[in-house]
Amino acid sequence: MSTSNDNNTPTTPTSTLKTGENTMAEHQTPPIPPPETTPVEDTFPKYFIYCVGTNEWLSGSYTKAWIWTSPETLPISPNFYAWWEKLPNEETITEDRLQGFLRVAKPISKEEYERLINIKKERHHEDSDMEYRWYGPRYDDDE
Repeated sequence: MSTSNDNNTPTTPTSTLKTGENTMAEHQTPPIPPPETTPVEDTFPKYFIYCVGTNEWLSGSYTKAWIWTSPETLPISPNFYAWWEKLPNEETITEDRLQGFLRVAKPISKEEYERLINIKKERHHEDSDMEYRWYGPRYDDDE
C-alpha cells in the first residue's frame, strides 16, 4: 500500500461561490415573530350574555348578563334576591363550565350589561315581593 496521496483519496470540494453570493441557508426566510398581542389584563373587564334565567313566582324569562373581571377569576352574574330567601348573591361559572361559556357567551358593551343587570334586579325584587305576599311575614312563634 502506498502512503502517498493518490487519486483515490477523497478531497474537500472547493467553493464555487463567487464573492457576494449567498448560501442556501442565507436564502431561507427568517422565522416569523409571533404577532403582537394585547395582554389579557388590558382587555378586562369583559361583559357577556349567556343563557336565560327564570323566577319561581313570575312568568317569563330574562337574559343573564355576566362580568369577567380578570383572568384569575371566573365570570359572575350578580343576584338580587331578598336576604331572607338565603340565596347566593352571585352565580359563578365553574371551571368545568368555563370552556362552554367561552364558546357560547356573546360579548356585550358595559352599557348593555348594566341595562340587563337592572332588568335582572327588578325581576328578582318582584319575585321576592310575590313570594313575601303569598307567604306573609314569618315569625318564629307562628309555628
